[in-house]
Amino acid sequence: MTADGAVWYVETGDDTKNVLVRFNPETKKFKTWPIPGGGGTVRNMEIDKNGDIWLAESGVGKIARVTIKNATSTQ
Repeated sequence: MTADGAVWYVETGDDTKNVLVRFNPETKKFKTWPIPGGGGTVRNMEIDKNGDIWLAESGVGKIARVTIKNATSTQ
């Protein structure tokens, strides 16, 4: 959960493209973004003190940093 109360998670799987999901509990709406790292399963996700989201993608040996801009203006 981020400072604005949003819940973040990743939808991932063998037959699914990796997607970052934001759920706003106030509006009860979801917003999704594709994760362009490709070909891996996101096994871990952390939010740092700056609000950036870090993803560990196994299978491709990569990590990704997601910087959220204007998170409160998204659904």
